[in-house]
Amino acid sequence: FIPFLFLPVFSLLSNALVIGAVLGILNGAGENVLGVTLKGLIPHGIFEIPAVCMACALGIILCRFLVAKIINAGKLKDEKPVDIIGNMFRLYVIGIVPLLLIASLVESYITPMIIGIG
Repeated sequence: FIPFLFLPVFSLLSNALVIGAVLGILNGAGENVLGVTLKGLIPHGIFEIPAVCMACALGIILCRFLVAKIINAGKLKDEKPVDIIGNMFRLYVIGIVPLLLIASLVESYITPMIIGIG
């Protein structure tokens, strides 16, 4: 737990940077970027992008809670870290993991058929 860095934001930005770099390389090579995006990214991205955004949001909530706990120790006496982390774990198991599993299955089996390599 490194609360002051808000590292989840960097993971979301790095994911966007990689996608942008790949699309830029494809555009430079003369590929149809819109077609590649529609065929290769959107089918699994429908599930993966919300999961990554939720995971990032959970990380930001945890960072904010820890920063508030360190700076304003007197104001957060009602909230217990165990309750916050328990709720976050529940959302992770019930919401994020299933979305990532579905995205991985779509990316492994459906996306290759859509783009014509499977």
